Amino acid sequence: MSPPLPAAALRPAAAPSFPLALAMLAAPVAVVLQSKAVAPIATVALLLVVLAHRRATGAWPWPRGTSAAAAIGVFAWGAATTLWSVDPLRSIYTSATMGGFVTLGAAAAQAVAADAPAAR
Repeated sequence: MSPPLPAAALRPAAAPSFPLALAMLAAPVAVVLQSKAVAPIATVALLLVVLAHRRATGAWPWPRGTSAAAAIGVFAWGAATTLWSVDPLRSIYTSATMGGFVTLGAAAAQAVAADAPAAR
């Protein structure tokens, strides 16, 4: 008789990468039906990955590395261009949106990388 499986193996939905897997299943159907539905699906999936990692480990998955630093630098430069922009509100909104998505994506990548190899 084989030994019983651990509780984590019985619940694949507990893995932080599970929302990303669900989004990858839903994306092809969403693209066929409505191409603008991909952005909300991706945003919600990345947010759920970050929240699942927080729930599982108790810590936020802060982006690390030179690529994350470069992305945050580009976001900061975009925010600085608001000073001489023709339309400052649009400039700061675009900069904040792009910076938020890059930070969310980098945090989700950090959460998936920290996930157990079996759960990936």
